[in-house]
Amino acid sequence: MSNETKQRDTSAKVTNADMTDEMSEFSCQTVEAAFNESTSEKQMANAIRKTFNEAHGPVWNVIVGRHFGSDVTHATKKYINVEIGHLSVLVWKSN
Repeated sequence: MSNETKQRDTSAKVTNADMTDEMSEFSCQTVEAAFNESTSEKQMANAIRKTFNEAHGPVWNVIVGRHFGSDVTHATKKYINVEIGHLSVLVWKSN
């Protein structure tokens, strides 16, 4: 039996998106950084929102959690749903 410890999966997986490929990549990198640096879902959501607002202008909305439903209206090419670890992350900008 191996003594190696399993590390948690910290790679973001896009489950649904209406975004350019470049922006989807930015989203995954942002979510991964927040996941690795945050100690709570709220802190993670705040970090993601701050990064998006600085890089792509205000106002972005972010939900981070394990179990939630959503029905949002978003601007064209400004929506992504990502899974990382045990969490789902929804990021969108509305008009």
